[in-house]
Amino acid sequence: MNARERPMRPMAASLREITGGPAYEARRLLDAQYAGRQGCIGKEIRAYDTVTSTNDLALEWATAGAPNGAVVYAELQTKGRGRMGRAWSARSGLNLTFSVVLRPVLAPDRWNLITIAACVAASEAIDRFTAPVCTQIKWPNDILIDERKCCGMLLESAGAGQASSASRAVILGIGINVNEDTFPTDIEPQAASLLLATGHTIHRAHLLAAVFDRLEQALDRLEEDAVAVGKRYMRRMYNLNAPAELRFAHGSGSVQGVVAGLGEAGGLLLATGEGIQTFHAGEVTTV
Repeated sequence: MNARERPMRPMAASLREITGGPAYEARRLLDAQYAGRQGCIGKEIRAYDTVTSTNDLALEWATAGAPNGAVVYAELQTKGRGRMGRAWSARSGLNLTFSVVLRPVLAPDRWNLITIAACVAASEAIDRFTAPVCTQIKWPNDILIDERKCCGMLLESAGAGQASSASRAVILGIGINVNEDTFPTDIEPQAASLLLATGHTIHRAHLLAAVFDRLEQALDRLEEDAVAVGKRYMRRMYNLNAPAELRFAHGSGSVQGVVAGLGEAGGLLLATGEGIQTFHAGEVTTV
């Protein structure tokens, strides 16, 4: 999820719930801005100093009946994870790490589109705080500033085989490098933060409120017109119409081609020697 990625290390976490901080301030900001709002993202929040993984806690809460839009927020994760088995860590008090419980009406085979909508939402929200610097989206779920990763997300599901949508849940984990001013040397060339991009500190609660608001809008649009959301994604798509290599997990090969856009279900369209092909997993790198 986040550019600060390193090997997994088992660490103990003291689960202590907090009643303040960016998550609760973000909710108050939204409630003040939209009196009587009907939005669900962030209406219910559980915030912690330190957790193993916000996605794990959100999944437990979802299993116990958490409503659509419930948020688990943490200042620090000790076992945060990203795509393709990577670990993720971010320093406490500087960044945003949270997970959202979603109960989509979309069919499970279209849940990948939630990541597409979330990327659009996060990219648009971040741009409000980094202008004139603009973000780009690297398929499938990374937000870049100047070709460096400042935000990532991880989608995990539960109950996909259940007949009732009320019994199914999707956990959307999001991490944003906000006021991080230094990175380990091994990832520094690939990592970015909003502070380093703009030269000034970003108010984390204001940014989080913007992400909640944009995510609500993007998910609503997704149910009404998924094609329109895909077009917004492609307008921000990194490497569009450029040569790239798609590497598959666990060293299981790769394919080269030209990035041709986004498929109907959120897959990557790659123009290869065999024509335009659609891929739903892998890591894109520039050729």
